[in-house]
Amino acid sequence: MGRTDAADSTVAAPPIDRRHRRAEQLRSPGPLPASGGHQQTHVILLGWPSTIAEPPNPSIHVCKHESMSSTDPNRRTGRKSSRLPAEARRAQIIETAAGAFLHAGFEATSMEDVAQNAGITRVLVYRNFDNKGHLYRAVLASVTDEFVVEFQDRNMADIRRHGGIVRVALAIARRHPDAFRLLWRQAAHEPAFAEYYRNFRLVLGQYAEAMIAIDGRVTGPQLRRWCATTLAAHLFEGICAWLDDGDPALDDDYALLQTCGLFAMVGAWGDPHPPDWFRRLAYPG
Repeated sequence: MGRTDAADSTVAAPPIDRRHRRAEQLRSPGPLPASGGHQQTHVILLGWPSTIAEPPNPSIHVCKHESMSSTDPNRRTGRKSSRLPAEARRAQIIETAAGAFLHAGFEATSMEDVAQNAGITRVLVYRNFDNKGHLYRAVLASVTDEFVVEFQDRNMADIRRHGGIVRVALAIARRHPDAFRLLWRQAAHEPAFAEYYRNFRLVLGQYAEAMIAIDGRVTGPQLRRWCATTLAAHLFEGICAWLDDGDPALDDDYALLQTCGLFAMVGAWGDPHPPDWFRRLAYPG
């Protein structure tokens, strides 16, 4: 993989529709709510449209990563796959592209690479996606759209009935392991998609900040904002690390440890009890 088609980097401007109004909301999210009705206000903003125009031919940082899907021998050999319904074929292309982009980066991956890995023709890829930018955003949206589905219109009690935030997020990551890691770890380094990543992270931070505000143990807007950003990063990088090294059979054990860690962080920030050695350094005499 190394050849990039000129047409791949061109992004067609989509018609104006309500998806773009949602994108405008994401660029300028509103103030944080004071209590439990925040899910609909902020998490719905994760429904970022996958066809927003971006500057063509950006200078892209290439991040090498061994993807889970790139180890599939059928994809590596370009073996022809059987006929699939249109929706299943589109999902297959997105999943394959996620692995290719994660492995070689946006610029170094061509639509031909994706077609060969998926065992289909390049024409079939273009039949589903106008250009490489459109495909990359569809990969990112495969994750963010699931967050909308899982968290929109649900209060905390309902989320806990579904296993809690960690289990719900991990389930999304298991369904889209390469796309999840691409969104969290690499999209920020791709100039054409960095804003997508920043806005996704902003919404995550706002969601976490609303949760911390409801908890009530961390006061002060600056501290709460830092706590929220750190909490979201800890969760998402923790999930990515578990995708890298964890055994799916131990997902329940991971979810337990991750959940306990998140609650312990919030508790320690709200009511800190530093060890004696730190107290002596911080408050000598």
